[in-house]
Amino acid sequence: MEEKTMTLSVNAEYLKRTRDPLVTRTPMECMRMCKEAGFQTVAYFPDFTKDEWEKEVDGAAEAASVLGLTIDQVHAPYNFYAHKPLEVFREQLDRCIVAAKRMGGSYLIFHGDEYHPGAGEAFDADLALKTVYEIFAPYVEATLKAGVTPVFENAFEDNHRVPPKTRSHFCGELPELLALLDRFNDPRIGCCWDFGHGKLAMETDERHAQAIRTIGDRIVCTHVHDNYYKKDLHLPPFMGEANWDLLMRTMKDIGYRGNLTFEIGYSNFDDRLVANFMGNLYQTGNILAEMMEK
Repeated sequence: MEEKTMTLSVNAEYLKRTRDPLVTRTPMECMRMCKEAGFQTVAYFPDFTKDEWEKEVDGAAEAASVLGLTIDQVHAPYNFYAHKPLEVFREQLDRCIVAAKRMGGSYLIFHGDEYHPGAGEAFDADLALKTVYEIFAPYVEATLKAGVTPVFENAFEDNHRVPPKTRSHFCGELPELLALLDRFNDPRIGCCWDFGHGKLAMETDERHAQAIRTIGDRIVCTHVHDNYYKKDLHLPPFMGEANWDLLMRTMKDIGYRGNLTFEIGYSNFDDRLVANFMGNLYQTGNILAEMMEK
């Protein structure tokens, strides 16, 4: 089998927001900014809560085609915080599979984290595994039928809606993520390793690196971002506390050759700043790639 060449990618929809809350950039504008920075591959995560979601999906697919870009990832909706009725969430999952196929995405990213203990109930990891599997099994199968690889992303614990020192997030601990992948028992289903989440869940860089070694070749794609103060800040690498030298060496050790995909968030850039920021991000990716080659 021909060895896959690692490429750099970035979530292009990150650039949708502008400083004017009434103005958003089109998929074409977002992707052109990514390409001008040097990216040949992008991720694109449409807003599946909007009635015009298909317009955004088709706009992203057309923009990628016109600009000669490859879309490597699409992200399924994450309902843990929104906590919308299950029938609404299921409709959004249906939409994301259609979107992944239309945009030619290689991977559809799921958060295996849709278990909510009832009021006064303790977190039950076994029940969580059963619940999550039953929710996602039909969508994983539909994703495979669409010719897209389904992957589950590592989570972290933030004690949402529960008292301190108690659990709320399934897959917030590595054995739970492994148990979910084992429950599907299908080598076509992989893991998206989110470095920011890994930093929060594992706390130390050494434990983070060991977690990567443990999950090993199940990691088929990534979300690359940094954080500090134990917050999920989605910062560019080197702007937080992660030890990127160690993490990239570890990725090399497990034989990872997939893409390094930036998942940046939480800003609304002035147009005059975008080119410099995105160019710096692309150069950051090159530095990470060089670390993996050492």
